[in-house]
Amino acid sequence: MRNHNLFWGLVFLVVGVMALGGTLGWFGEVNVWTLIWPAFLVILGLWLLVRPSHYWRNYDKHDWQAQQVSYPLENASQAEIELDHGAGRITVASGTDPATLLSGTFVGGVDPRLDRDGSLVLLRLRSAVENMWDFPDHAPHGLEWNMHLNNTVPMTLDVKTGASENFLDLSDLKVTDLKVETGASSTRITLPANVAYTKAKIDAGAASVTIKVPENVAARIHVSSAIASKRIDTVRFPANGNFYETPGYDAAANKAEIIIETGVGSVEVN
Repeated sequence: MRNHNLFWGLVFLVVGVMALGGTLGWFGEVNVWTLIWPAFLVILGLWLLVRPSHYWRNYDKHDWQAQQVSYPLENASQAEIELDHGAGRITVASGTDPATLLSGTFVGGVDPRLDRDGSLVLLRLRSAVENMWDFPDHAPHGLEWNMHLNNTVPMTLDVKTGASENFLDLSDLKVTDLKVETGASSTRITLPANVAYTKAKIDAGAASVTIKVPENVAARIHVSSAIASKRIDTVRFPANGNFYETPGYDAAANKAEIIIETGVGSVEVN
């Protein structure tokens, strides 16, 4: 427990110093929040070097080899996918096999639960590691999940992760409802390009969040933050009261409503 407290103490110390430095202009024009993930990895690396050897005993027994998994779509016409990750890296992109719901590679293993209810398929993937900080030498980045999702059926996607690096390329997917809950992380999301309406809700802590809106998609953007910096493309999304919005949003064929709640960090939408 003392080692865990030391680790988190260092994380909050570094984030606090970066926040203070950004406020006082120590870093000039540099957006310090883009440095959060590299700083976290530096602290994690130092912690792994100095941590007592007895912390490895149980987790050396865990299977940290890359695990290949695949789940069929079968007769489903809609899907709900929940990813309950920990610390590490998530990559999500479009798959090419219309008969497959999800295929991927999981370093650190995964605990799946697959349910079917008529035309609806529900897939929940949880981390198979009880303590997300106990990584052996051959898994220095923690849990690495690389997934390809079916691009033919409408789906909801719920992503829960901690200190992580997240790449969600949903441009070719039919995601109608996206929820992301993340901690001290770097998150990059490309929204669907051919969905009539997508609702994206991002709840982040000390994080850097970048959202790419495809050119043919209109957007309405709500940002609620404590001391996060905001960079919104106001040419595409002019301010309209308490939010930013593409002109003609309501009549657009493809549109996205983006709701971002964050503590400290940076938010960019373009």
